[in-house]
Amino acid sequence: MMEPKLMTKALYGALLLTLLTPSVAHAYIDPGSGAFILQVIGIFFAGLLFYFRHFLAQGMSLLQKITRKGRDKSGQPDTAGK
Repeated sequence: MMEPKLMTKALYGALLLTLLTPSVAHAYIDPGSGAFILQVIGIFFAGLLFYFRHFLAQGMSLLQKITRKGRDKSGQPDTAGK
């Protein structure tokens, strides 16, 4: 077992070392890793787009049906009822 004086000195030394080290890590990511991470993020969103394109197409079709309501085949407003 450690002597109390030695234990106190070790504790103060650890505390001093903790206070003197920077809290912010100035890390470096090399360009290859950064490019790889960006590619993975891009591929993830592209995959989501392809996965949900069926639902997007249905939504667009529904939106077109709603906006075409009240128009004739030529795209002009229906005035026959007036």
